[in-house]
Amino acid sequence: MSNRFTSLSPACLRSQRLSFLIIAALCFNYLPLSVQAIIPLSYHGMRNPQVERRPPLSDSGYSVSPDLAQSQASQNPPRQAGQQDQPIRVKTELIDLRAVVTDKRGKAITDLKKEDFELMENGKPREVSFFSVVKIPGRGEVRQAVNTPANVATDAPAGRARPAEPIGRTVLLYVDTLHLSLQSLLSVKQSLRKFIGERLTDQDLTAIVTSAGSLGVVEQFTRDRRVLRNAVDRLSSRPNARDSLFTPYIAGMVDRGDRDAMQVARAIYIAEENAFPNDPTIMQMVQMRARQVLSEATYMRRATLITLKDVVQRLSDMPGQRLLVMVSDGFTLFDTGGGQDTNDLQSVTSRAVRSGVVIYSIGAKGLQPSPLFSASLGAIPNDPRISSYVSAGERDLENGLNALAKDTGGEAFFNTNDTAGAMGRALDDNQVYYTLGYYPAIDESDKKFRKITIRVKNHPEYEVRAQRGYIPADLAKKAKEEEAKTPQQRFVNAILAPLPLTDIGVAAIPDFVEIPEDNAQVSLQIYIDGKTLTYREENGQRRFDAEIVTMIYNSEGKRVDLKSENISGNLTPERMEIAKQSGFQYNRRVQLKPGLYQIRVGVTEPANERTGTAAAWIETPDLSKKNKLAISSLFLSDAMAMGIQEPASNNEPGAATTLSKMVQGIRYYKASQPVVYFFRLYNLANDQAEAGAVMQIEIMQDEKPILTTPWQSVTTRQIGKDTKGLVVGGQFAMLNIQPGIYDMRVSIKDSKMKRPLQRSVPFGIEP
Repeated sequence: MSNRFTSLSPACLRSQRLSFLIIAALCFNYLPLSVQAIIPLSYHGMRNPQVERRPPLSDSGYSVSPDLAQSQASQNPPRQAGQQDQPIRVKTELIDLRAVVTDKRGKAITDLKKEDFELMENGKPREVSFFSVVKIPGRGEVRQAVNTPANVATDAPAGRARPAEPIGRTVLLYVDTLHLSLQSLLSVKQSLRKFIGERLTDQDLTAIVTSAGSLGVVEQFTRDRRVLRNAVDRLSSRPNARDSLFTPYIAGMVDRGDRDAMQVARAIYIAEENAFPNDPTIMQMVQMRARQVLSEATYMRRATLITLKDVVQRLSDMPGQRLLVMVSDGFTLFDTGGGQDTNDLQSVTSRAVRSGVVIYSIGAKGLQPSPLFSASLGAIPNDPRISSYVSAGERDLENGLNALAKDTGGEAFFNTNDTAGAMGRALDDNQVYYTLGYYPAIDESDKKFRKITIRVKNHPEYEVRAQRGYIPADLAKKAKEEEAKTPQQRFVNAILAPLPLTDIGVAAIPDFVEIPEDNAQVSLQIYIDGKTLTYREENGQRRFDAEIVTMIYNSEGKRVDLKSENISGNLTPERMEIAKQSGFQYNRRVQLKPGLYQIRVGVTEPANERTGTAAAWIETPDLSKKNKLAISSLFLSDAMAMGIQEPASNNEPGAATTLSKMVQGIRYYKASQPVVYFFRLYNLANDQAEAGAVMQIEIMQDEKPILTTPWQSVTTRQIGKDTKGLVVGGQFAMLNIQPGIYDMRVSIKDSKMKRPLQRSVPFGIEP
């Protein structure tokens, strides 16, 4: 593969007579609040559709106008006297169980028959109406028929037939990006690619889901390995994630008043923050840091486990044997008060046991030296107490992962660099399973848990992993609740749900950047897949109507921003086709204090309730620390959009008149089309500091650099400067590059920094 890197010099930009303000606007895709609108991404000639404002949402949901209430009343006429509610039936009367049987050594038992099993509900025997053995062939093996007359029961109630079910496994790969370091994430992505390519079979229905809910429409179950590989490429760690020895365990012990922990925390804080040891307020700062660490860790753990519980619930409705493989660096059970909080953990394991979901957890750190030996963490004193507390902090992160696996019949893997092998173990353990179905008498008002027990006769030493029970009322509760909700309530719940809805393709991309024109810190871009919207014909035009809601929560789970707007557009048939190909983009600027935030976005069509949701994370740094260098997010654009001529050596015809395309938040370029990048630097105190700051650019593929520039002064790429900071930019061209998704990574450092600041952004090359 032949690659060429060409830089955009400041002179090139100056020759185009672009003012700094225009550069900033194009660079950051910034639109003033007064012109917020949806616009086609690649067709700037379209007139902006109208933006209709609606009353703000209340804490309990939407405010309803009288007109809307009257409309809803007309659609739902009052019940006439004597009219009775229709009974809510359960989803299916068949209780369908999947059981894996192993001996004392964990070896699968594969030759059992119906008469070998004993099934009881609340201690009372139940007749097995359906029975079969399912064997999942390995890669390259031919699937064998397993449902034989001898194994399939024929005594089902008259008129009932077993629902058709695809034979296979449902595998959910849960990547805990909220608790993965950058180093662990790179290793996990490599392992996932290997696992997808070598271990998954054509009978495995698989999805990749993140704890941050950041993959959008690719968080779907599929047998298409290309979709799964695309999801792997899009995995990213949470904003500004960094390694630190100030672990939640140490923070928890500080909060408890442990004196040794206080001294350990003080030494770590001084080393990592370059604090002065003789500062009289040092212990106060350490305690504040401990509370901050615990608050963030508690929020992250809750977000991870709430999403995991929703994932388990989603798996309970899926066919075949249900497996969940969780990959994480681990999470603490310490809460903000220094105690241990296991409520969310127990809720997940309880739901998994009832749903017959087996969880395998994998510690992503693998075998690696102690973090005390990391050169990037500064000079740590040679104190044995520090080693002891750091080691205890590592074990603390494993406790939750271990409980998830052990309490659901799975297995936990730590201290292994063969993550793909550990994932494969989950498949091997569930290659053969038995299905047992029976028809119980169900009373929808029964709220008592019905315990299910499956045993193998004459073999008490055999272990059976299967669904442990159910609550009859729960089977009907969900349907009743959904029926009782208004469309707007369902929309709000969909936005707040851990997993995205994908009827409408939505991606949310928040970027940190401060500019002189406003007091905001975050540029939020929402991308809508034009092909997934509904268009109706009116007077020769194609009209769409939708509603966009954005909600922003801080690290304590408090909502700090809420915005709801109706959008609509009338397009000619030709422009509708362009919109379907290019999609739509909605922009807004948000003012946020320094901290970590989760952004939730929902787009719905009120006429049919088709909905798409997305979630993203953003961290805004504290720029008030004038002596601490900071960097904005990294932005990509087009040479044509910037009014820049392409390099003279680029002879690709027509490339200069081609704009890139945004697909679910990733910008795609034609091969050899110049890629323009921009970012801002903050807190460069003086010219000497500017001269001392250097930068490096890398183009990454599969976490490996395929193109790297030498370190050079940021002033050589300076294209503007104002009261907020320095604007740096350039362009590169990659000739004869293979289609796919790549990452551009920018590293910035100065003489005072122990480790560089880094920002990255994905981009794609079209076939």
